[in-house]
Amino acid sequence: EFRRVLFRSAPTVERAPIDVIVVADRSGSMSGSKLESVRDAIASLIRQLAPHDRLGVVTFDDEVDVVVELGEHISADATTKVRNIRSGGSTNLSGGWLKACEILTDRRRPEAIARIVVLTDGHANAGIVDPDAVATMTSGAARHGITTSVIGFGEDYDEKFIALMADAGQGNDYFCAGPDQALEVF
Repeated sequence: EFRRVLFRSAPTVERAPIDVIVVADRSGSMSGSKLESVRDAIASLIRQLAPHDRLGVVTFDDEVDVVVELGEHISADATTKVRNIRSGGSTNLSGGWLKACEILTDRRRPEAIARIVVLTDGHANAGIVDPDAVATMTSGAARHGITTSVIGFGEDYDEKFIALMADAGQGNDYFCAGPDQALEVF
């Protein structure tokens, strides 16, 4: 009797589906180990998704690109696309975030949690760079059910900017020292 109680399995907990757009900074300041950690973090997230979750990946430097369209993805296909992200120019963080917000607004599922997760060092130098203006954007989206979390990469990340953006977006902010820690954050 004791043995049966000790090894009883935990009850399964149902959760709402998640629609998440990962906004990945691929600017020049993210080259090397920071971008490698970002790619590994996204690959970790892909492995954790449930069948009813949807993922999209947007990258930004001075240009914004949709790398993975919002949808239910076969892990290997999405991971291959993520592994091909390369670093580039300036940091138009606001442009990447705005694209993610547009995608979630246009393809919204009412039953799903809508979340933008920004992976960056926070050194915005193109597009909208004023932290208060970016916070106003994330706050407005949060009022419409799209929350924003931000994960800072690299020892030189802009902690104040990242915290302001996430707090206004009703999300969380984290520092990520490397890909192993990213899995814990997700």
